[in-house]
Amino acid sequence: MRIFPAARSTADLSPVPDVTAEPVRRAGGRQRIVVGVDGSAASIDALRWAATYAALTDARVEAVTSWEMSAASGMEFGTGDCDWEDNARSTLTTALQQALGKAALTVMPTVVRGGAAQVLVDASDKAALLVVGSRGHGAFVGMLIGSVSEYVIAHAGCPVVVIRHPADVRQVTPGPPVPRASGAEGAAASQ
Repeated sequence: MRIFPAARSTADLSPVPDVTAEPVRRAGGRQRIVVGVDGSAASIDALRWAATYAALTDARVEAVTSWEMSAASGMEFGTGDCDWEDNARSTLTTALQQALGKAALTVMPTVVRGGAAQVLVDASDKAALLVVGSRGHGAFVGMLIGSVSEYVIAHAGCPVVVIRHPADVRQVTPGPPVPRASGAEGAAASQ
């Protein structure tokens, strides 16, 4: 499978990806593409990319978001007045509407309790493809790829596509060239 850079809009997806591997089929005979969604701009881009790819390959999209109550929340002994699952469902619904509008109705929304990385790895088990944004809401400033993206790349049960949001693409100003010698000339120069 060839991987293409993320398109900025669904109209920019070109050329058509060449899928040469036998697709993973589920009930109904259609490929399943899983998308990790946390409501971030990068996950919105991932949703758009996955929907476009699904349309080109006659696949179905499952948008997955997760929630967990961490000890850092200060509520490890009770949930208080917060409905964590409902908040996650609301985030997913908003992201689907923002990314796809009316086409969001064709996506299967899934909300799962657990850590995002492991939930996505588990969801990738019988998927043809897993799509994630390069950095979500939990990313540290300056990271080129988020910890969830890095984890799923290493552990997913299917190919992974990481979509970079344009704000994540930083201009790098190269410094002066560093002279490097190679071969026999390099060995002589270093002595």
